[in-house]
Amino acid sequence: MVELTHRNTRRYGGYIVHVAIVIMFIGFTGKAFDLDATVEVAPNDTFKLGHYEMKVRDVENGENEHYRWWHASLMFSRAEARWPPHARTTHLPHR
Repeated sequence: MVELTHRNTRRYGGYIVHVAIVIMFIGFTGKAFDLDATVEVAPNDTFKLGHYEMKVRDVENGENEHYRWWHASLMFSRAEARWPPHARTTHLPHR
């Protein structure tokens, strides 16, 4: 395959460039849906992220000989429509 690309570098180079542009376009398009926020919360606090409202139910922490950990239980619901909230558990690393 490498020998084939050396014979016709202009043709296969064009293919490589076009495939790279398509991959970049997919990456840029997907990045538009990312949401990132830093929020300090305590148990029973509520915060919004995008269209979702989240409530911290419980926060546990602990440690062992290798690391410290935090464990948060969240309830979330869509802010516009009040459909039944769902429970989600998230592990938060301690920094």
